[in-house]
Amino acid sequence: MKLFALGACTLLTGLALGVASCSDPPSTAEGFSPQTTGKSSTQSHDEFDRDSQNREHCADAPESFEGAPAEPASVCSGLNWDVQVHSRDHDTWLSLESVNAQHGADCGAPPASHPNTSYEGSVYICRDHLMTALNASGYGVIYLTPNTMLDFANGGSVTFEMSTERLSQRDWPDVWVTPYEENLALPFNAGDVDLQGAPRTGVHVDSSNGQGAWTVGTIHNYTETTLNRGDDGTPSLQSGIMEGTNQSATRQTFKLTLTRTHIRMERLASATATALVFFDRDVPDLGFSQGVVQLGHHSYNPTKDNSGVPGTWHWDNVQVSPSVPFRMINADRRYTTGGVVNFESPAPAGASLRFSGICKVLVNGQAVTPARPTMKNEHMSSYFVPIAVGTQKVDVRFADDGWYTTGFGCIAKDFAIWTKGSR
Repeated sequence: MKLFALGACTLLTGLALGVASCSDPPSTAEGFSPQTTGKSSTQSHDEFDRDSQNREHCADAPESFEGAPAEPASVCSGLNWDVQVHSRDHDTWLSLESVNAQHGADCGAPPASHPNTSYEGSVYICRDHLMTALNASGYGVIYLTPNTMLDFANGGSVTFEMSTERLSQRDWPDVWVTPYEENLALPFNAGDVDLQGAPRTGVHVDSSNGQGAWTVGTIHNYTETTLNRGDDGTPSLQSGIMEGTNQSATRQTFKLTLTRTHIRMERLASATATALVFFDRDVPDLGFSQGVVQLGHHSYNPTKDNSGVPGTWHWDNVQVSPSVPFRMINADRRYTTGGVVNFESPAPAGASLRFSGICKVLVNGQAVTPARPTMKNEHMSSYFVPIAVGTQKVDVRFADDGWYTTGFGCIAKDFAIWTKGSR
């Protein structure tokens, strides 16, 4: 498994991360102990092939985030997921605004917390599960993307455990399912605020409304149509949870089920919550039947208008079923302001370079086109650029983008090479 590939980032001794084996039992609130199959950044091709064969065999097993470190551990190696951590404002590109991230400095249970300002520390492990913690007084988002696509040609589902404590109306989770070729590193359906808007096609399950309810939207030709609202009787994430439950320390199980013409979003029954259906309806044909899954955590000036305080969301046991694996090759650094980015292994045939950036971006001397243009030049763009077979390093440079010149500052970040198939 792998969340970050940073030269200055090392995994804490004794922290074990793993993928659930095919025979592992269903998850519990405290997680379970899977077979560890993590690999180092120096993994050989033969080792990768063996791991790929195992992953194909166990493709539908849940991803758990095992580890009991003595302090919050940034997940620096061991998880073959793509992670994007974004903060809009220039003075937060290298260091984030401070957040009281849940779990104490000794990984003590919430309400204990610890301060964090680092990008690496915004996604971390404590007590056998993963947390995202973010504070952006402008706008920021974290996206977790498994390296398996949901195949719902005959029906499929994304199931995940998540905490339900909402500390601000301006801090919320969401879920995206997007065709592989049309995926965006940083999708966001409010392009006037930041970024570029929604992808061309997709499904978006959102909780950004004041009620904290799951709303469902379908996306066609870059336009999202929301099919229910938080104020139309749709229950909130917290509805039906037993009084007195510590909603930061207790994770509930949510399930998104898709066919091409039907969407259902629900919460499964647990010891502390009733079963709950947020949306269950036929929809016009989605136009695709296989998609990349992204789990998001948004922070949009969470203290504004006394809305609350920056939040932490707790995640565990993410399962995509049935699934189709694809390969992610990670980089040796989180960002560059101009220079060479190296990758763990050469790009296979048909691969694409995925990242986000601001200014006009040149890769190996050639200007590259964003996956979708931003609404404003001062916003970062998502890139998904075809890359030559055998490429193991790229030289990234910048040029003026209209009125937004290089003098305002340029950055490209969160690089990975993606390719369909497990090899």
